[in-house]
Amino acid sequence: IDSPTSQGTNALLKSMGHIVTSVNDVLDVLSTKGLEFKREAAEHVADTKEEAILLPLLNRHPKHLDQIIRESGLLVSLVNTSMTMMEIKGKVRHVGGNHYIIS
Repeated sequence: IDSPTSQGTNALLKSMGHIVTSVNDVLDVLSTKGLEFKREAAEHVADTKEEAILLPLLNRHPKHLDQIIRESGLLVSLVNTSMTMMEIKGKVRHVGGNHYIIS
């Protein structure tokens, strides 16, 4: 990762996930920079029955997707689809590592 010829590859990996090439990379991931935590589950209106189940499970504290699936009792495919759609709608926010918060 320290090789000058790896800069392009490292940049590509950074854009898709978290790669650590310096202590600053760790601090960036651990900081809440860019995360605007809002008060608990805001006034989001559920557009589907799945959203009605999922939205109350989320708050300003990051929750792992596996935990959301367990708590919801929904099929994995329904949770994945619903979370993606809610993210597009701005109702939830993916904060990395398969963790989500309410927006």
